[in-house]
Amino acid sequence: MELAFIVGCLAVAAAQPNDRARFDAWMRDYAVEIDAGDYERRLDIFAEKLRSIEAHDASDFRLGLNRFSHLTEDEFASMYRRPMSRVPAPPVDGAAAAETPDSPPVVVAAAAETLDSVDGAAAAETPASVDWVAEGVVTRVYEQGACAACWTFAASGALEGAFALASGRKGANLTAFSQQQIVECDNITWHGKRVDNGCHGTWYGMDSAYTYIETNGGLCTEAAYPYVGANSTDWTTCHVSENGCAIVPGSAPANHTDVAPASEAALAAAVAKQPVSVVVDASCQGFMSYAGGVWTKDCGTKLDHAVLVVGYGFDAPSNTSYWKVKNSWGAAWGEAGYVRLARGLAGAGGHGIMDIASTASYPTFA
Repeated sequence: MELAFIVGCLAVAAAQPNDRARFDAWMRDYAVEIDAGDYERRLDIFAEKLRSIEAHDASDFRLGLNRFSHLTEDEFASMYRRPMSRVPAPPVDGAAAAETPDSPPVVVAAAAETLDSVDGAAAAETPASVDWVAEGVVTRVYEQGACAACWTFAASGALEGAFALASGRKGANLTAFSQQQIVECDNITWHGKRVDNGCHGTWYGMDSAYTYIETNGGLCTEAAYPYVGANSTDWTTCHVSENGCAIVPGSAPANHTDVAPASEAALAAAVAKQPVSVVVDASCQGFMSYAGGVWTKDCGTKLDHAVLVVGYGFDAPSNTSYWKVKNSWGAAWGEAGYVRLARGLAGAGGHGIMDIASTASYPTFA
């Protein structure tokens, strides 16, 4: 899944008289420090966020202030999201020589991967609701910081769920795996170029991360190799030996599966078995300010953010089915770090809202 940088500028409106006091209170609440020379510009951005939140119709979902409220949409995108393609991971030994090294190869799925489809009978047997958080197979919400490593959180989160279900280590015994190990040590290459680039994203997202985990024999724990993201002095070098971390026995999946694209039924059948990593288009105006409820706004098909689907259900107040999704923007974002995305809406690409069912995958232990 290809990733690249997005950098841009956004015009903002001037702040109103009462906005300054609210901005100062927000800075204290979120412990945000802003240089004096940048204060007025950040105040104007914050004021524009306030206006959009106040103008929003909260009948389906709510918007609110959070620790990103001093950033423009483009600034936030440049730090937290990257465009991704739908190509599968390359074989470990490379692909056809005719393909150029400066672009992602178009290859068929590696032999170890299978496509997971679902027929009508299987779809009918899918439970009405699923919540893997309640089942004790989902670790705490993390904060990726100014590091485009969302793909490592989605991949490690899916591994955590699969490992918990395979080993029986749930709840208090749940194993949290190292995202930083994937950031620094996933060294799959294409024509001599590293395709997984840590804080600069990845060509292939979770598929290549799963391939690394499988060929590496598993991962260390998050405690042994903690996440530091962009604060790493050298995230292009693997530091397993310096950290002294040991691979968790039995943590290497036997395989990983790509869910049949364009099918929310297939995604539901997969999520009924375990948490599933997906890539979505999170470019909607206001998504960074999501505060709760069922998000019903389709962003499009430009995949740019990896997340973990941990369940699905039905919201009676809004009469809307939803996907329960774990994000990596911290527990202060959304619903304690989670978002509920509307389920059953075709979306611009016909793959569900925000293209959620277009690129889903998960590791398997049997």
